[in-house]
Amino acid sequence: MKSLVKKLPLFLLVVAGLSLSSCYTEEFIYVDPASAELEIQVFGAISGVPREGIRVSLHESEYDAEHNINPIAGYAWTDYDGFVYFYGLPPGQEYYIRAKALLAKTIRSTPPLYVGYHFQTIPIL
Repeated sequence: MKSLVKKLPLFLLVVAGLSLSSCYTEEFIYVDPASAELEIQVFGAISGVPREGIRVSLHESEYDAEHNINPIAGYAWTDYDGFVYFYGLPPGQEYYIRAKALLAKTIRSTPPLYVGYHFQTIPIL
């Protein structure tokens, strides 16, 4: 019994350590306050329903967007509400958004983005 009592604090310490290590922590992403942020929502052009799993990319030129080359921030896929988010963009630039579904693509341009948050919707077939 004495041996068990001596090991109890160690047991409690191990249990507490395992409990804390399994806690979810959200990754911190630093966003430069002098940058532009762009949130895009992709939805069905006919249905109006948000589209999940659409690949979205940003490009500096319409040619790059049309030919799917030189994406600025790589590719992102829309979530279940049709949203995708790009942050840390240099302000003062116009971007071309390419949204690609299985059989269709849509390319739209943005106005020059200023510092801060911007929102754009993209209809796709």
